Amino acid sequence: PGTLLAGANNVSTAAGVGDTFRPGGTGEHLRAGDLLRTDASGHAEVDWPDGSLTRLGPATLLRISPLAHPDKRQVKVRLDVGQTWHRVQRVTGQGGYDVETPVGVASVRGTRFAVACTAEPACDFKVIEGTVVVTPTGGAPVTLTAGEGLHVRGNTPAGATHAAGGDALSAAPWCAAH
Repeated sequence: PGTLLAGANNVSTAAGVGDTFRPGGTGEHLRAGDLLRTDASGHAEVDWPDGSLTRLGPATLLRISPLAHPDKRQVKVRLDVGQTWHRVQRVTGQGGYDVETPVGVASVRGTRFAVACTAEPACDFKVIEGTVVVTPTGGAPVTLTAGEGLHVRGNTPAGATHAAGGDALSAAPWCAAH
């Protein structure tokens, strides 16, 4: 469902859980079940068929999840640890773009946002543009709009939203360029 783009460095891929990681390369086609891993200085960018982009920061582990309806415009990934930035094309009909994490799911239909997760598990969701709905595991959905963020830790229900600006994410060159 996706392709590794030029500029990826210190990234490895595996064909699924339990498979051996091997160096990933520009133009590599990714499929459901594939894992991407960056080391402490690595980064990678995935181009999806609909024109959406996902960028992986250093020390990130991301899995491409199987789709319930592969014929629809859908992207579904699982972020276990690390940072990802997303630029999502507007989705119509039954398509969608979901980022599953250890503490909940972010669902969007056209926006720019970021997710950062630690091993605790704890995740920060930050919206750069548009709207994101975060559904914490066992909790109620929380709608975030541009400039808002949400911190979710373990199975603790989400707290109040907060301003997401003024951090390294907002200043990241990739966010400004995409």
